[in-house]
Amino acid sequence: MEVEPDIFPIEDSLAPLLITSSIVIVVFLSLPELKRDFVNVNTDVLRRAWRLTYNMEEAMFDMHVRRTGWVQKKVGVGGGPESVADHMYRMAVLSFLVDPGAGLDKHRCMKIALVHDMAECIVGDITPQDGISKEDKHKKEKTAMKHICSLVEESVGQEIYSLWQEYEDQSSKEAEFIKDIDRFEMILQAFEYEQMDMKPRYLQDFFDSTKGKFKTEQVKAWVQSLEATRNTTPNM
Repeated sequence: MEVEPDIFPIEDSLAPLLITSSIVIVVFLSLPELKRDFVNVNTDVLRRAWRLTYNMEEAMFDMHVRRTGWVQKKVGVGGGPESVADHMYRMAVLSFLVDPGAGLDKHRCMKIALVHDMAECIVGDITPQDGISKEDKHKKEKTAMKHICSLVEESVGQEIYSLWQEYEDQSSKEAEFIKDIDRFEMILQAFEYEQMDMKPRYLQDFFDSTKGKFKTEQVKAWVQSLEATRNTTPNM
């Protein structure tokens, strides 16, 4: 079996580092008699480990930030609305399906999908209905991203920020593809909520908001398939 190259070079070391560093820090801070044995410890390593641990805890707020549009529609009775983390994760999974002939970097697509809404763990999921201009929204998210990226090692922070900025600027084919996936995931989720809540077509406004905005041929085909399925789904 052919081994795929590392998608995220930091992952292999990050998980054990977070766990080990947390244990080391707790022991170091709670047992004064052991501090003498750590006189020569590399404090910079501990500091970076602590910052990584702190950032991961902060980033987990994405798991609890619900997508505003779904909250306003009171969707997902019984299961609750999709979170920002749910949204980004499924976008990353959809990125696996990128057409090999499209000339896109699949791994870069996945990375962009996983960071594009990261700022929302701090600023929340801002929508046009919130009355905040696109300029102010971008400014708030930019500040949040700089804060998040400052909490990790410089090289990691630079990569995360660069990927986020690439998406914001739509400066690459990968960023355009992920923007299409962002919109597609939304209408796919809308269709699922229509079925779950047994209210056919009651989320039509989400579909309408994406009309004419898809750019990539692959996602356009997905949209056509979804619409065909939705149009042939019997009323519940």
